[in-house]
Amino acid sequence: MKRKPIIGITCSNIEYSGITSSLLHYSYSDSVINAGGIPIILPIGNKEITEKMFSICDGILLSGGEDINPQLFGAEPHPKLGKIIPERDSM
Repeated sequence: MKRKPIIGITCSNIEYSGITSSLLHYSYSDSVINAGGIPIILPIGNKEITEKMFSICDGILLSGGEDINPQLFGAEPHPKLGKIIPERDSM
């Protein structure tokens, strides 16, 4: 039997009532399941743990969310640039 691919999905961190939680819309994991894969949520955090999690994934799905810092690509921020999260960008 062929092994199903493991697909890592990036998430966002949100704070609510003083508690930080990982957030991912369910449609991302549902889509991976419907396509025959096994989804795992990749929380923002420790670089070493992130690298280990990436190493077991057959693919990575970059979920929507906050903007990426354009300065990482040598561009200046646009006036309509939304919220950026450096920890998510570095992941």
